[in-house]
Amino acid sequence: MPDKTQLFVRLDQTRAETNTLLTQCDPDAVIYAGWTIKDIIGHLSAWEQAGVTSLQAHAEGGEAHLPTHLSEDDYNQLNVARRKNFPFEKIHLEWTETRDWLRQVLEEMSDEQFESEMTYPWGVRGSVTGLIDEIIQHEIEHRSDIINYQEQQQ
Repeated sequence: MPDKTQLFVRLDQTRAETNTLLTQCDPDAVIYAGWTIKDIIGHLSAWEQAGVTSLQAHAEGGEAHLPTHLSEDDYNQLNVARRKNFPFEKIHLEWTETRDWLRQVLEEMSDEQFESEMTYPWGVRGSVTGLIDEIIQHEIEHRSDIINYQEQQQ
């Protein structure tokens, strides 16, 4: 199992690569299903916030997860709609601040909490590292979608 330092390196590397890509993009470009790059970053921010909320609850001895009455698609649409009129800069700042919050929660987490099982936002149980892996992979998946879009435009 990776330690916190290794997770921080992976989180930072992933975010740096995505931010580099974003400097080459029009945030209003529609990538798929009516979602712009701005919407994708807002979507990533919403899911990372849900993850950090679960991590924070775990660190405090509890659980936090998404409302069970919402499907994943409904949750996604709700969060995209909530940010629809925000400028890209505000969404990007929120995304950056969420990553800072994630780092803070992990830094303050005891080794025992870090190594114990937790409840993910969607209700399944797993390791802290597993949740961080999912957050990283989610960002990489959407970054790949943006790269594929750019390649098709050339």
